[in-house]
Amino acid sequence: MVLANGNVQNLLVEGITFIQSPFFNVSINGGSGNTVDNVKVIAWLGNSDGIQASYGSQDTGSVIENSFVKNGDDSIKLTASNLLAASSQVRGLEIEQCRRF
Repeated sequence: MVLANGNVQNLLVEGITFIQSPFFNVSINGGSGNTVDNVKVIAWLGNSDGIQASYGSQDTGSVIENSFVKNGDDSIKLTASNLLAASSQVRGLEIEQCRRF
């Protein structure tokens, strides 16, 4: 499991295979310039999220690419980090060349 909270800059999660994590596999909340590349998530539990990314007010863009997700819940979950604001939007997150089952 990879958990990054706060002002994480230029994090690279690459080439890892996660099998049967009980909750989430990759969770990046806030920060900018983060990349999830060539990550495989395989899980069959009903509450196992694949890759979760939150957009923060300082986020200049993050990428999820070339990844595979087969799991029991949210495969790729995009959220705004300030969930209390009525105008929260997810921006600056890019998803490319990913497969999910």
